[in-house]
Parts: sequence; C-alpha cells; structure tokens
Amino acid sequence: MTFQIVGAGAGAGKTWHIQETLREWVAGHAIRPERILAVTFTETAASELKGRIRGALLAAGRLEEAAAIERAYVSTIHSLGKRILTEHAFAAGLSPSLRLIEDAEAELLLRRAMADAETLRVFTDNLEAHGYAWSYSGGDATDAFRKDLRAAIAKLNELGEFGDDPKLPARAAEALKTDWPKTDASGDKLDAGLRRSIEAMLKAFPDGIVDWAKSGAATKDFTSNNRDLQRGLSEDAYTDWAWWQRLTSLRVKNRVQPTPDCYDDLAEAVMQAAGALPRHPGPKNETAQRLQMLLAGAQEVRRLFAQAKQRLGVVDSGTVPGRVAAMRPAQSTGASSGPQVMARRALAISPGTCEAIARRVFASSPPVAGCRRRSPRSSPSEVPRPSASRATAAMPGAGLFNTVRMRCSASVARSRAGAPGRPPR
Repeated sequence: MTFQIVGAGAGAGKTWHIQETLREWVAGHAIRPERILAVTFTETAASELKGRIRGALLAAGRLEEAAAIERAYVSTIHSLGKRILTEHAFAAGLSPSLRLIEDAEAELLLRRAMADAETLRVFTDNLEAHGYAWSYSGGDATDAFRKDLRAAIAKLNELGEFGDDPKLPARAAEALKTDWPKTDASGDKLDAGLRRSIEAMLKAFPDGIVDWAKSGAATKDFTSNNRDLQRGLSEDAYTDWAWWQRLTSLRVKNRVQPTPDCYDDLAEAVMQAAGALPRHPGPKNETAQRLQMLLAGAQEVRRLFAQAKQRLGVVDSGTVPGRVAAMRPAQSTGASSGPQVMARRALAISPGTCEAIARRVFASSPPVAGCRRRSPRSSPSEVPRPSASRATAAMPGAGLFNTVRMRCSASVARSRAGAPGRPPR
C-alpha cells in the first residue's frame, strides 16, 4: 500500500477521485470494504463519501461489498479516534464504554480544573500584579488570564507527550532568557543611577512645578510626573517596570508651556536613566519566572482535566488524536498501537485533515511499517519520522514564549502599578 497525495483546488473533484479510487480497489479485490479508512473534515462530508462509495458499488452490482461499506472507517478525525479508542480501549487504558463529550461539557470540566489548580494560585490571588487588568476590548482580568492559560494549554497539547515533561517549564524559561536581548548582569547600577537623577530633581523642585501649568493638560501631566518622582524615594518602585517607562516621558517645556530654569535638564537626566530599562535584567527574569509558573499551571490543569475525564469515562475532541497516537501495543494481549490500526486500512484522507494527521500521529509515533509516500514528481520514499528533539522544535511552542514576552515587553508588564489596559498579546 502506498500514500498518494493529490493536490487540487476547491471543486476540482477530490472527493470524486477518492470515491472512484476506493471503488476500483474494492472491485479489483485489492482491499475489503471493511478495511477502508477515509477521513474527511465534517461528518456531513463523511456521510456523503460513504454514500457515494456504496452507490457506486450498488450500480456495479456488487451488493455484498456495498453492504460491507457500513463497517468501513469513514468519518472525521475525531470520530475516527473515538472509534479506535473504543475498539481498543484496553490498549488505550480507557473505558470500553467511552463517550465523546460535547464542547460545553468539556468546557465545564476544564474550568473546574483551572479553579482547582494550586500552581495557578500565584496568579489568581493577585492578577493585577501580573499585568492582568480590565479593558474595554478584552473584558476583565480573569478573562484575560484565562485566554493566556488556554493558549499555554493549547501549546502543550500540540507537543503531545512532551507537553507533560516536568522539566519543560524550566527549560522554556531558560530558552526565553537566552532569546531575550542582552542585559546587564545586575540591575543595581541602573537602579542607583535612576535614584540619583530623581533625588537631584526632587532636591531642586520638591513640590514639582504644577504652579507653572498654563493648561489643564499641563496641570495633569506635572501632577502625575511629580507623583512618579516622589515614588522613586521608595525601594519597591524599582521593580515596577511600568513606573520606569512612565519616567521616560516627563513633560518639558514647549512653545506654549514654559518651565523653570534647569528643570528640563534634570528631567532629561531622569528620562535618560529610566530609558536604560532594556538593559535591566529584572524584566527578563520576571518574565521567565512567570512563563515557568504559567506552563507549570497549564500542566497541572491538563492533569486535572485528564483525571476528570478518566473518572467519567469520556474523551473530548481536542485530545482524541493525541490519545490514538499515544497508544502502544499491549504486551499481554497483542493489541495494536493506534498508528498500526490505521496502517492496516486503506487510507483516504481529505486535504483539511492532512496537517492534523501528520502533526498528531506521525510526528509523535513510531514509524508505520510498510507505509510509503508518493508524489507526482518523485519516486516512492519512506515517510520520515522526526526525532523527539526535532519534533519538539517543529511544534509552535515558541509562539507561547513570544506571547508572554510581548506581555512584558511593551510595558515589560503592566505589573505592580496596575496601569490601565491589558498588555499586548
């Protein structure tokens, strides 16, 4: 049996090609009807394809084969996975009375797992301190955090078995530090430089220059600037990266708003000192720590979610392909692995599911014996199986690092000050 890839646009007859190919194979006794495996994107398309194959066989007078089509695997990838898991429940370590739960029920179980995850307490007990705040576009802080958590869980799901590696959060944090732009070894000198410039400003203008304001906007700016400068006298301010960024844009004189002598020079010194924030290791270390905590929390949620589904004897559509791929032959019963079950059938895969099959099965499973791939311009060649490290690198997990780094890079987190708006995602 060979893999044949047929590339064609919408309406070009891909389904018809699959139908005719399978009909010819059955008519020519190349395969038995019940050994067919055809994967489509929707249940409607699956039903239509099965009906077309049955109709073609009936038209050819092959009544027995047409009846046997009912035992063929023609479905979506999730229905296929559920059928394999049900028929090989012991090999998969699942209940024989397996049930595929609806999205609403899966959502309820997932939310319970999120609420019960102890690792996430460091976030949920003080979301504002971690940059999560209400915004017009994103809703409340809890919604914003759940979106990030779901993104982390989705990335771990894509990593398959590697997503459960207890060392993954720490390695991800170290990878983020390595990828971060170069910083000073210590932030002590940068902290001291900013403090000196602030003290010099407050010595010259201890009460600010709000009396010089010529407009309401100037009054607001000078008041806010002085409040931020006064905060520089406390130690906790120097780990508030949003505060550092606000100090890079102090108001100075312009053609309609004068300032006292020397004020602008002192303000420029403060802004220059605060502008050294990209060299500060504090944002990098804090971001890496948050990433590690977020991934560890996502792993715990996945475990709790899986335990809840196991207790109920159910699976959800998002994890079915991974459970099939993770199946291994049972030593005592001789049961087959998920990929071997599929390999023994004639595969007919619609274009919409090719990527999912490749990513979730072949990239994380043993090579399927006897399977080969053929393209119109090349001779048959074995389907390559990426190594574990290559498979991990190929997954889009790096996107999560970028998401979390972006959360802290624009303001390097709207962290302890709770600045309005949610950081970019």
